[in-house]
Amino acid sequence: WTRLGLWRRLGQRLALDWRLACGDELLPSAVVADSRSLRSAPTAWVRGIDGGKLVKGVKLFAVCDKHGS
Repeated sequence: WTRLGLWRRLGQRLALDWRLACGDELLPSAVVADSRSLRSAPTAWVRGIDGGKLVKGVKLFAVCDKHGS
């Protein structure tokens, strides 16, 4: 299902239905974007260093609308 993109499309459809059920427009009018560094174990596959923080791990980016989807 992941390879075919079914999970992604299901999540997008649920977010769309939720927005419409709340009486909002079809597309979100505002979004919130954030990022943070997550520490990973030394045995993790991908490791990097977050520039100024010198945190060994991975960078996580998140974007959501006002309903959290």
